[in-house]
Amino acid sequence: MYIIGNGFDLYHGAKSKYRHFCSWLNLNDHEDFVDNMEWFFQRLNYQQCSLWSNFENVLRAYDSQELYHQLRHKTEDVWNDNALEVSVEELNNVINNIRPLMKEWASHINIQRISPKLELHKDSCFLTFNYTKVLENVYKIPENQICHIHGSVDDKEVLTGHDTTLSPYNVYADTDAEERPRRKIVEIMNKLDKNIERNIKETPFFDSLQDISNVIIVGHSMPIIDIKYFYAVRAKIRPNAN
Repeated sequence: MYIIGNGFDLYHGAKSKYRHFCSWLNLNDHEDFVDNMEWFFQRLNYQQCSLWSNFENVLRAYDSQELYHQLRHKTEDVWNDNALEVSVEELNNVINNIRPLMKEWASHINIQRISPKLELHKDSCFLTFNYTKVLENVYKIPENQICHIHGSVDDKEVLTGHDTTLSPYNVYADTDAEERPRRKIVEIMNKLDKNIERNIKETPFFDSLQDISNVIIVGHSMPIIDIKYFYAVRAKIRPNAN
């Protein structure tokens, strides 16, 4: 079994870093989306964000109070409630568009000139976190041996985001005027929950791993946000697997 991360695509020359995503957005009339992303999540800088896990960790570490003040200060009059509603809706539009834009970008990643660079065991199964079809198109691996755990360019939607769903009703503030928008912020951010545990349960691939005796990880940074997938693999493969 192979577990494939973005480093696999990068090794083959694919332009699939987060900064490549942002560059594509800027070149395709989505500059406002990039500007808003970097305004709402000020620790997110696409020039410095080299790993997708950095992007997801920024989303994961958001704080509703901090984001509330970011939205407040997006206008000159920080106490203008109408302007705050506009800012909240801008945040909502950004969050709603992350996955569709990411899928559109992924479909434009050029893999046509990529050639095989590794000796892969063709009779293996593959758990890939990539949206591209390098395994299918370049290495000619049959689709029934591949699980795109976060979706692929062929799917209706790709999966990205964080692993932290919060209850809006656990948000408390000194005033109702702050509490209401902060609860709305939590509701908006919950849309990006990857719901990893449910994803594992609903993916038959994991129940087919009982006979796996070797696991090879290629180009995956193994961030904490994806660690549940690795636990799920370990629980299903042979106890003495390498």
